[in-house]
Amino acid sequence: MDVGHWRLRRLQCAHCGNEEHRTLRFLYAEDQQGTRRVEVCDSCLGYLKVTASFSPALPEMVVVEDLATLHPDYIAQKHGYIRRDVPDSA
Repeated sequence: MDVGHWRLRRLQCAHCGNEEHRTLRFLYAEDQQGTRRVEVCDSCLGYLKVTASFSPALPEMVVVEDLATLHPDYIAQKHGYIRRDVPDSA
């Protein structure tokens, strides 16, 4: 399934491929419940930041958006999750 230009199933860890819904969760800052969240996997402890958008980000803006969203990184790491690279096949 093509979701937001990523070939990844909706309920699947981007890092380890885990599809067990009991070990896949979301974390978010209370002030940003509708726009930004962190998808976390209790199986591999990896996380992925997600920003809701109606259009894809320009490639040159991805780094800017990443830096502008350090708070979700803090929340995930505070809960013991690790930022991992997403495999090229995702």
